[in-house]
Amino acid sequence: MSNNLKRILTAIVGIPLVLGALYAGEEALWVVVAVIALGAQWEFLTLLEHREWPVDRFWALLAAVGVLSRSWFPDWGLAVTGVGMLYVAWLLRKGVEGRPLERMAGTLVSLVYPVFLLSFILDIRAGGSFALVLLLFGMIWACDTAAYYTGRSLGRHKLAPTISPNKTWEGAVGGVLGALLVAFLVRHFWLPGLTPVDAMGLALIAGVFGQAGDLLESALKRSAGVKDSGTLLPGHGGMLDRFDSIIVAMPLYAAWLVHVTGLLV
Repeated sequence: MSNNLKRILTAIVGIPLVLGALYAGEEALWVVVAVIALGAQWEFLTLLEHREWPVDRFWALLAAVGVLSRSWFPDWGLAVTGVGMLYVAWLLRKGVEGRPLERMAGTLVSLVYPVFLLSFILDIRAGGSFALVLLLFGMIWACDTAAYYTGRSLGRHKLAPTISPNKTWEGAVGGVLGALLVAFLVRHFWLPGLTPVDAMGLALIAGVFGQAGDLLESALKRSAGVKDSGTLLPGHGGMLDRFDSIIVAMPLYAAWLVHVTGLLV
């Protein structure tokens, strides 16, 4: 089976699953986001192992579940703190020979990227807006597609040759324009309460920071010496490969909705 066919089949299964969970509500979405976030965290820890860093998967995953549950349980911070204290005791028991610096650094970073950043999807959906979450996904997908085809047809100037040699400035601009197109189409047909300035701001977040997220993940893979972050999604690689743009753009998108548009409380 060709790689393109694998990508298409994975998308046929995966996209309706994600959209269905978004529409169904908080419980179904939590399950899907947890699978994505924990899968991405596992892949990030694997990248560290490729650099010969010791990792503590059990403690990282346990704390991640607490972070993802923050919109449901008011005492989630206390639970995560408790896990953290047990983890510190476990590190002390292992001693200096267990390389506590690397272990703690890897665990803490994996809680922020990708788990905490991705968890803002749950906050937006908890605010009652299926459309606003769907808008971000649509802009990110449009940005990826537009950047790819614009880069292939018009790309001349390398964007980040040491990180991703095939990406170009022309493709990046095309990606931003694709996000802008989706933003204004959705505003016109579905979200008339969104002002043109807000639509432009959200599109720039998706287009610019979404592509930055893609470049960040490429840099991480190059540092680890691997082509894909994982193999869970045939034709797409791993969870980090598929959701890298969403991970970085999501918290900024949520912040704009809360502090600028006022559409999310």
